[in-house]
Formats: sequence, C-alpha cells, structure tokens
Amino acid sequence: MIESLKDYNYPHFSYIKNLRPRPEILLGREMYWTEKRDGSCLGISLTTDDEWLIRSRKREIAADNLKAAFFASEQDSYVKELILHGREFGSDYIVFGEIMTPGKSPARFETHEDYEFAVFDIMQASTGDFLTYPAVYQRCYQSGVPVVELYSKSQHFSMENLMDFRDKMLERCKDMGREGVVAKTWDLVDNLKAVGHNENYIYVKEKLDSIQPDLVTDRDIVGTRPILPPLPESEIYTAIVSIKEDLGEDFSNPKIAMPLIVKAVNTESEKHCCEHVKNIFKYYQESL
Repeated sequence: MIESLKDYNYPHFSYIKNLRPRPEILLGREMYWTEKRDGSCLGISLTTDDEWLIRSRKREIAADNLKAAFFASEQDSYVKELILHGREFGSDYIVFGEIMTPGKSPARFETHEDYEFAVFDIMQASTGDFLTYPAVYQRCYQSGVPVVELYSKSQHFSMENLMDFRDKMLERCKDMGREGVVAKTWDLVDNLKAVGHNENYIYVKEKLDSIQPDLVTDRDIVGTRPILPPLPESEIYTAIVSIKEDLGEDFSNPKIAMPLIVKAVNTESEKHCCEHVKNIFKYYQESL
C-alpha cells in the first residue's frame, strides 16, 4: 500500500520533434490523442487507512489551496471509489488529473466559473506503469469521474503523415478552446530498452502557442548572438503558477517570490530555446 507520494511525480515529456533518440520511434505505433487541459497537475491516492494523499507536480504534499480546490470540485468521493475499486482487484492506483479553478487558467487558455477536475492518467503504483487510455476511460466511467476527452486514435508510417495529423489535432484544440494536445502510445517493444527507454509508454505534447522546431528554418544573427524567439506567455504563466503553488501565502512577498520566479521562467526559456523574458515582474503582478 502507498503511504507517501514522494516517489510518484508525474513525468515531464517533450514535443514530437524533441523525442530521443529520434521522433521516428513513434512510427507504426497506435497513438491516442487527448485534449491538454490548462490547470494544475495533481496526483491522488489513499493510505492503508483511506486517508488522502494529494501531491502537486513539484511537491510531495500539495499546497492547501490546491487540495481545497480538489475537494471543492466535488469529485473526491468518486475518485475514492475508483481507487478502492482498484484495490478489490489487487491494484493500487495513483490518479493523475488536472484541477481547474474559477477564473482564467494558468496559461490563459480557459476560463472557468466553477472548480473542475479531470483525470488524464492512472498509474499502477507497484510497477510504475500507466494504464492505457481505454483502461483509464473505463475506470473513470465506472466511478463517474470526468476524464480528458479523446480526440482521435491514429497510426502513422511516415513523419510527414504524423506531422500533418499533429496539425489537424492542433486545429481541433483551437476549435475546442484548449491549449494543446497530448499523444500517448503504450504499444512498445523490447528493442526500445536498447536506447535507454524502460517505461511502458511514450508521451508527447503539442501546444498551440509553441514554436515547432520543424517550422524554424532560418535564424537571424547579430554579431555572434542569435536572435531567439520569445517564450510563449503560457509557459511564463505556468512557471509562475508552479511557484505560487509551492509558496502559498509567501507568494505575495516579492522578495521571496521573485527570485524563484525569475529562475523558473529563465529555465523555461532555456529549455525551449527562447529569449529570456525581460519584464517578469509585470507577469508576477498580474498573477497577484
């Protein structure tokens, strides 16, 4: 049984073009494309005494405001039913979902009137493996828990066809008012272990406001310094929200919050090969 979520953080994953060793590892695999909701990631389970375990993306124990938001969504009894039902069949689940709060979402893609919670993954704690989307959907349906919408299922045998389909999925996101799409496959073979891939899944994300590597065909140079693209605002807001979740009430103190925010935003700039953000304090003020 699980007594702590310290070692069960949800994985970070990249865009298709950034996959290692090459994005071609997706070819021939059955892929499930789901909406990417714009909220805060929670991992949820129960102890042996059926006490709640709730973590955020960066913290073993989620901030009080995130836990309160989950209970305000009124999905706690349904999530508990899902976890306890799994135990009846020998499975100890960690439910990963997105909590959305009233107002503008972290990356500004959605607006909510009420608290909402939607499951996007379920992990089998004993193995660290994720359930497939059909299995996640089945368990959520049986327990009455909302689950992210499936946009499509596909299989591709050329990168050109895959990227064309990616573009169609992003158009669907735009129509539905979502920040992006997540593509998942669990149809893996043993030869992936030869390149250091030991998980039972490959996940990728694509976002509406992110510059795709295949679209950057030229870059202007001034002297010896490349002119990099700006960091998408959704990445700035998401980085700031993660600090807000970590600090709680201390977030309102700029002497405490700003150094952490600058570091987090600069990390995102470097990760996405974008220019450092110059007026981060403006975004901090908006988040207040």
